[in-house]
Amino acid sequence: MPNASAIVQDVVSVIVPTYNRSALLLEAVDSVYAQTYRPIELIIVDDGSTDDTCRAIDEWGSRHSDPSFTVCYLTQDNQRVCRARNHGLSEATGEFIQYLDSDDLLLPDKLKKQVSFLHAHPTYDYVYSMSLIARDIMPDGYSRSRCTGAPIPEGREDDYIGTYNWTVMGPLYRRGVCDAVGAWDGELMSSQDLLYETKVKCLRFRGAFMDEALDIWRQHDGERMTGNGLMVSAESGEMVARKIGFLLKEYNIDSHVSWNVLARYCIRAGLAYGLLGDYESRARCLSEARIMARGAYRIVVEAACLLTHVLPVGLLFRLGQKISHILRSMCA
Repeated sequence: MPNASAIVQDVVSVIVPTYNRSALLLEAVDSVYAQTYRPIELIIVDDGSTDDTCRAIDEWGSRHSDPSFTVCYLTQDNQRVCRARNHGLSEATGEFIQYLDSDDLLLPDKLKKQVSFLHAHPTYDYVYSMSLIARDIMPDGYSRSRCTGAPIPEGREDDYIGTYNWTVMGPLYRRGVCDAVGAWDGELMSSQDLLYETKVKCLRFRGAFMDEALDIWRQHDGERMTGNGLMVSAESGEMVARKIGFLLKEYNIDSHVSWNVLARYCIRAGLAYGLLGDYESRARCLSEARIMARGAYRIVVEAACLLTHVLPVGLLFRLGQKISHILRSMCA
């Protein structure tokens, strides 16, 4: 990791992990190059790709020349996305850190607007914005009808620990935030971004919300570096609930809302285990949900536990997906 004297003022280090998706990667790289802000240090971390990623990046570099835009291409054995991000951060020299997954995109003014905000507001440690959600690539561009990302109400910061307020690429961090948060957790197959976001919040860094969409979160059916599948969802849901629960205790945060959010994660993991026929793990998750639940939400947990012994697991799982927004509102 660079020492303090090696950090370069005003440089934004954009860290992009990738694995076997050269076409999508080039689109992500193009979106970084199209930024209206300079200087930029683009760090691509190839997590053991077996496709033409290396050749594609070499060819891209031969077609682009900009002294204020540098490209660092790193390779490693396949260790998944978290270790790729950690590798990229260890080589980054920028004053600001921007994470970007290789299947997502930055809109042209993203870095310019967020760097300008941090320069104008030195007491803020990071700034984040909304993300457009794009399911399909259409001939006339991306649908801008749906966005994700939301501000944290002042005075209720603890109630938003364990919930998503931004996507991976939503925030621009000052380098000190990333150094303090430490490594991305490679134990998790998914939800690593939720745990990272939780650490940022637990450490009481001061963040600001920009009420506009500045990047594109692409939804697709291709392979993901975070892993796909019901088992990944179950295992990661249970593990992230435990890890966030540990952080709540470590930082003496006793928010009933946040504990109930974790209980909901355990219920969903338990239902997923049940759908897979792993009834021992289902019982463990539901037991953890009972311990985590606070206040009136305990009634919801007890009802979920009772229903698992009455209704077919598949029906329960589908019902759980449909009423998830109701449970989220009860946590608020």
